Amino acid sequence: MAEQDTNFTPFHKKVLTQYQSFHASPPSLGSLIALSARGHILMAVVFIAASILCFNIGITPIGYVMIGMLIGAVSRDMGHFRKLSKGWPLLDRIIDWATVNTLLSDGPTKPNA
Repeated sequence: MAEQDTNFTPFHKKVLTQYQSFHASPPSLGSLIALSARGHILMAVVFIAASILCFNIGITPIGYVMIGMLIGAVSRDMGHFRKLSKGWPLLDRIIDWATVNTLLSDGPTKPNA
């Protein structure tokens, strides 16, 4: 256990804090979509702008590829969100919440990794 504690980073703290919030209020597909909305909107803006540029400069197939990549990335994320929301009850039962609380109260021991 001591070795695991020495590798506890700010990223781990962020993950455990999110899990702790799911422990209090289980994640739904909608709540997970809401959590990632900013990132998905940014990704959509970038891919749509790139596809519009491709259409305007005459490389239409690449524009369609960009749109396909956006649809694929969002579809992949929706699949991950669905798996997490469906699998959360099991994770909630097997996670040692006392250890999570201890780790969060002690704080990270290394810079962000």
